[in-house]
Amino acid sequence: MSQPKPYFLTVRQFTDGHYTLSGRARYIKHPSYSKRPSNYIRSYLLLQKDLQDLFNYIEPSDTSLKTYSFRIHELLTRTCIELEANFKAIFALNKYTRARRRGANLNIEDYCKINQSHYLSEYHVKAPYWSENVMTAVRQPFKDWGTPPDPTKPWILSWYQDYNSTKHDRANSLHLANFENLLDAFCGLVALIASQYLFEDFSPGPELLAASSGWNDGFEPSIGDYFRIVIPRHVPAAERYDFDWETLSRDPSPIQQFDYDAI
Repeated sequence: MSQPKPYFLTVRQFTDGHYTLSGRARYIKHPSYSKRPSNYIRSYLLLQKDLQDLFNYIEPSDTSLKTYSFRIHELLTRTCIELEANFKAIFALNKYTRARRRGANLNIEDYCKINQSHYLSEYHVKAPYWSENVMTAVRQPFKDWGTPPDPTKPWILSWYQDYNSTKHDRANSLHLANFENLLDAFCGLVALIASQYLFEDFSPGPELLAASSGWNDGFEPSIGDYFRIVIPRHVPAAERYDFDWETLSRDPSPIQQFDYDAI
């Protein structure tokens, strides 16, 4: 069995393994699929621009990983706030009772559930122009959600823990606002944006969902054409999409809710 309708804010493989072949990803632009998507895309692109500016002063390299500063702290904080905003947007359109309770204080234990629907742990993100060991440029920011080092705490992400430490105890933890944690956080945002919108940036130009590149590294250009990504290719057969969007788009309710209460 496969999924006869797409989930809100959830990109998936189709049963044949493809994502965009023959325009099948057009569901992403349906008015009910997301709420004001350009607000999230534009914020992401602004953060990327500021990160690129940082690269003019800190060389993307192994040597720079432990470099820390107040500027990095600012970007790390903004990036993690943006991650949280995207997680909450996914919960808002799908079924998660806790997210709808007044005063609910959602946290990383809640956000971890989204790995079950979006397969975030399978995303690989590659930073451009890396000096020294190019393998360090490839980040898998949600890997620990797929294979938790501590099964009793499956939600833990070290870079997110460090962000919280710098937020609550800057006097003793400023050194954790380092380039490596910022890189993992931003690559996490790259993956999370792609898991909702794939390559669609909702720009006013011609509609184009297919990705193309002259590179031959197994990665594809992410939204913003700066970082590169590998999207999940091993979604279980029963969870893949299987529908003809041309027909389904005529349905009064062509998008379905993912049930996070069941996790």
